[in-house]
This record gives sequence, structure tokens and C-alpha cells, in this order.
Amino acid sequence: MLLDQFNGPLKPAELAVPEPEPGGLLVRIAAAGICGSDLEIAEHRDPRIDDELLPMILGHEGVGWVETVAGDRVDLFGDPVKPGDLIVWNRGITCGRCNYCAVQRRRALCPHREVYGISLSARAPYWLNGCYAEMIYVRPGSELIVLPPGMDPAAIVPATCSGATAAHAVELCDIAIGDTVLIIGPGPLGLFSAAFALARGADVIVSGTEHSRARLALAEDMGCSVLLSSDTRAGAELSPNVVIDAAGAARSVSQALDAVAVGGTVAIPGVASPIGEVPVRTCVCRGSGSRTPAIYMRPSPWCNPAGTVLSAWSPTGSSCRKRTRPSRRSNRGTP
Repeated sequence: MLLDQFNGPLKPAELAVPEPEPGGLLVRIAAAGICGSDLEIAEHRDPRIDDELLPMILGHEGVGWVETVAGDRVDLFGDPVKPGDLIVWNRGITCGRCNYCAVQRRRALCPHREVYGISLSARAPYWLNGCYAEMIYVRPGSELIVLPPGMDPAAIVPATCSGATAAHAVELCDIAIGDTVLIIGPGPLGLFSAAFALARGADVIVSGTEHSRARLALAEDMGCSVLLSSDTRAGAELSPNVVIDAAGAARSVSQALDAVAVGGTVAIPGVASPIGEVPVRTCVCRGSGSRTPAIYMRPSPWCNPAGTVLSAWSPTGSSCRKRTRPSRRSNRGTP
């Protein structure tokens, strides 16, 4: 299905099946998900996407059966990839050569990063670049995982986007036993974040609205405490040392910054495209020895010198984040 104009319907089209380059794979889509990013792109609300990318095949959440492997490929665990395998692949395509890829090993920050179904045109080489099609071309450098037999592709699809983003956010927050984690937004991203935080031994509170009571009930069944997001003062009184904004709105980012404890961490993986300006009202002290309450914030490309989050958006499409506390390896009790 092709998107050939914004705010228009996806249109069926027939495209030739490309011949894979060495290391490339042709994968038959078994299941694909609909993400909020797909809707934003189709409605032209994502400034990363312009007319030059059209036509394009949307869909970055996918699971599929390997049809063709050009040469030898192994997955992340070293298992050989062969026709008939059910696989998932990293939706991000990075260069592997820049400082972030080769030295820091933080490939999500690669300035050359592209994403299947988001930043690749159907006119680009190997044109089957999205999951809303019968087949997708998975490039030689893409990381893969061969799934065990019997897994339901539809159940795995959300993990390829919300699950992967949540795992990245929880790792960046360095969550551990004894942490109190507030998660704003009980959608797939929030619930995945809750599951990963619980697995690390944290106490988890999930905040949502009246309209999300069913999802809040699911969070409660997982072992989380729940909180209606209208009660923002209660969130602050909980004094969470980690807040994950999985809602991705200007209001929720402000709530996260207001609720986090002194020396805490705020992650904003729910923000995928610009949300406008978000004022940062917190006093920041550095190395003065003062006991004045403060949140420590590392310099962020999404903040101007006045302390305003300009867009909370990474043009590379990576999970956005703001650390507001030193690494766990440093002295967490020193202001």
C-alpha cells in the first residue's frame, strides 16, 4: 500500500520484487502494526517527512517469514538465518561508521539513521522499504533476531517499536532495585516500560486519564500502582526518582519535570515529533555545595540556554531523552 499524497488514502500498487544484494533478505510480512507515527506521517504532521519522500510504504512495526537470503546471515545471537525463519529486525538503519555507531556504541544517535517505513521512499533502491506490503527488503546491515517456532507474529509486533523504545528508555534511566518509577501514559509504550522497570525491581506507578481506565487496570494486574493523571500533586508527593513520559505531549513533559524528585531522571521516549515549547521551571545548581533542591540536567540539544525544551525531538528519529541525574556510578546523594 502506497502513500502518494498526504491526507489521502493508502493505495494498492504492484511493485517489482528486487534482487537482494549480498547479505540482504526478502521477508514476507506476517504481521504489521499501526503506530501513532504512521498516522502523523499520513496526515503530514511529522516535519521529518516531506513531499520528496513520496510515494512511500508506511509501517515500521513488522514481523515476517524469510523468503530469500542472499549469502550467509546470522542474527544477533549468532544463529544462522534461513528461508522459512520467522524474524524481527531493527527498524533503524545506521551507518556503523560514525562516532556514535563505532565508538560510543549508541547507534540510536547516528546522524545518518534511517527508519523502515518512516524515512525511506518507494523510489529509493530496493523500494520495498515499509511493512504495509506483502514483502519488505531487509538490508544487509540490519540487526535481526530469529524467533522460536510457534510464536504468534501479531503478539510480537508491538515489541518491535513500543517494546524496543521502552527497553532503551529503561536502560538509559539506569533503573534498579529501590527506585520509584512514575510512568505517564498507560499505552503500549508505558506498559512495556512498566514491565521492564518491574523486572529490574523498581516500584512502579502508572499514570493515566479517565479514558484509560482499562489500561490502568492492566497495569495494576502487572503489579503497578495506578494514578489518575489529573492528580498531578499526588504524583509529585510520591517523589519518584525516575519519571518516564510515555504520553509525548507538552503537558505530560511538564508533569514529568514537576513530579521528578531532586537528583532524579526524566526520560521522554513518548515524544516522536515536535510538541512546541515546554517551560522548564526547575532551579539547576552545579557543584556549588549548596543544599538547595535541584535537578541536575546534562546539556541537551532540545533545550535553549534559557532552559526551555524547544521540541523534545530528535531529527534522527531516536528515542528522545533527558537525563536529570548523574550516573548511578557517581555519588547520587551529592547535590
